[in-house]
Amino acid sequence: MPGTNRRRSSRLLSGAAAAVLLSAAVLFAAPATPALAAAVVDGNARFSVLTPTLIRMEYAGDGVFTDATTFNAVNRGFTPPAYTTTVSADGYREIRTDALTLRYRRNSGAFTPENLSVVLTATNTTASPAFPSYCAMATACQAENALLRWRAGTAIDHTGYTGSGFVAGFEEVGGGIEQDVSAVSAAGAYRLAVRYANAVGGDGQNTTRTLSTRVNGVTGPQLTFAPTGSWDTWAVATATVNLRAGTNTIAVQQDAADSGRVNLDSIAVTPTSSTGYPAAATALATTGYGAGPTSTLGGWTRSLDNPAVVPVPEYPGLLNRGGWYLLDDSRTALLAADHTVTDRPTHGAQPYQDGYFFGYGTDFRHALSELNVLTGPANLLPQSAYGVWFSRYYAYSAADYQALLARFRGSYVPLDWLVVDTDWKSPSQWNGWN
Repeated sequence: MPGTNRRRSSRLLSGAAAAVLLSAAVLFAAPATPALAAAVVDGNARFSVLTPTLIRMEYAGDGVFTDATTFNAVNRGFTPPAYTTTVSADGYREIRTDALTLRYRRNSGAFTPENLSVVLTATNTTASPAFPSYCAMATACQAENALLRWRAGTAIDHTGYTGSGFVAGFEEVGGGIEQDVSAVSAAGAYRLAVRYANAVGGDGQNTTRTLSTRVNGVTGPQLTFAPTGSWDTWAVATATVNLRAGTNTIAVQQDAADSGRVNLDSIAVTPTSSTGYPAAATALATTGYGAGPTSTLGGWTRSLDNPAVVPVPEYPGLLNRGGWYLLDDSRTALLAADHTVTDRPTHGAQPYQDGYFFGYGTDFRHALSELNVLTGPANLLPQSAYGVWFSRYYAYSAADYQALLARFRGSYVPLDWLVVDTDWKSPSQWNGWN
């Protein structure tokens, strides 16, 4: 698999990393009734002042906002704080709490760092939040921030990529990325550009590869990827796509007729007359679930595989020295009281954004407390999770396990968790069911 490391050696799970991950996850607590008592509606924008330091920001181009509980935001039932809202002489909607001042340029469309800012009172810091799920035309849309399909996944084991990584795993039919691209001014033909790397694949070949496209669910042109010389060398492949005005959903995926086995860094939609590629945005640390200043203070990691061979990425969490974070909830499914999960309603060609701005300044404990209330309390890890784990990517038999446990006992080594690894999944040992 190009761009990924399939070798799994003995592993230990970091209890601290797992605790951070679980604290940000939604465990199936019954969702609370959404609270809308402090909502400010300005055209197609809606701001819900949940606390002095936490504001929900929605933009719906069709004017249809989401009141239902989402899989992430299970509780918006904060006690609404005191705040004021006015319209400034220069045409901005302003919302003030004791902790921050939010300014949005009225009738300027979806939220961007250019039309929305928040000043933190305690530190006099000006935040310019961005929604990773919102990718405007003529910008580089990071592949790792897109919706990932099938075995496509984020990787970092090569150099030269932009953003927080690239997407690898185009090994089977169905693997791909899907991204909403907004702000298309008029219907017509546009240039779809994809930044990629293509070298010797898992099949031992160094050859031209292909992937297919979908535009708003309709089959688009096939993309051709010439060899780039190495997995650290990147090039741009292009195709002409027909788009509608407004927002378009673009997918790059492996179909049955495609060879796959490439790595994707980003995609961009530009006019057909364009010949260059947009520069990547670097002002913020972005992921598919949010964005904040690059001065991150910890985060979470999905594994500790082979850190001496491949650096283990740490995905940013809520906290950073800049004192703010935008949790992007735009793509999250809806969660009913009976725990039924459903897709959000479509907004068609209209843009839609739903996010939570945390303006905590230096009060990091308070920020984590608000995250815990918003996303629901997470169960603490059992004490045994901080002990000794044994897991190895090896097809152990029952006799092997009996001998292994005897060695632990004979060596007086405590063992808290014995993990049966991926060999016992079916029908695929990598992606099947236990």
